[in-house]
Amino acid sequence: MFTEDQLRKTFLRVGLEYDPSAARDEALLARIQYAFQKTVPYENLDILFGVPLSLEPEALYDKIVARRRGGYCFELNGFLGMVLRAMGYPVTDYMARFL
Repeated sequence: MFTEDQLRKTFLRVGLEYDPSAARDEALLARIQYAFQKTVPYENLDILFGVPLSLEPEALYDKIVARRRGGYCFELNGFLGMVLRAMGYPVTDYMARFL
């Protein structure tokens, strides 16, 4: 789970202001999703360079927020899900593959 300070910094990373008292409604959820899509890029550079990956919350926070990087699908979707859960949104994870 992320702290209030980590949530605030995550919101700053995507160009939003974090308000802990804001209603957790669909409008806020839409703004968060759009901000993430607009500012956090898909990138797989670590995979290409053989850098070990971690899906642990601390590692994702460090990569995406502290180092202002992007990530591949499992990193980006996993991190956003963790952020939303920390805010009190119900999140269901799904996995899909294509052939």
